[in-house]
Amino acid sequence: MRTLAARLTTYYCRRNPVRNSQPRNFSTYNGRDELSLEQDAERKIGWLLKLIFAGTATCIAYNIMPYMDERRMKIVEMGGAQELVNMLVDAKDDRTRKEALKALSALSPSDQAIGALHQAGAISVIRSTPDSLESAEIEKYKSGLLKRFQDLRYDVPSTNVSRSSDS
Repeated sequence: MRTLAARLTTYYCRRNPVRNSQPRNFSTYNGRDELSLEQDAERKIGWLLKLIFAGTATCIAYNIMPYMDERRMKIVEMGGAQELVNMLVDAKDDRTRKEALKALSALSPSDQAIGALHQAGAISVIRSTPDSLESAEIEKYKSGLLKRFQDLRYDVPSTNVSRSSDS
């Protein structure tokens, strides 16, 4: 009987490890969770920095733009619009034409400067400026200026710029 009791005790009391089982993790720590949290924090901080940058840029632009309009009008008041139109008329090479058109384009965001350019006869001069095969910028400046005149309803017909210069 003792031998039977000893066998039963060893049979029921021995520990059999369960195969293919993983130890239970009662902790909430997980490497993937930590990586996910870090990425989420970086994304939120990135958006915060972008918003701060956009706000700062907007504030700076809001404060600087009136000065730029004042500069444009100062150029117009000093007769710069007429001189730029004269420079475009007298230009003998593409580089001079391009620079004159570039300066006129820089003045064009101001409605008052566009009015002064219109009075200086810029529309007919810009239309008569020959196209350059080497510089696509000349055509870009010409079409931009003529579109600006047209947007403000100055006497620009709605024809294509290249058609009017081909005739």
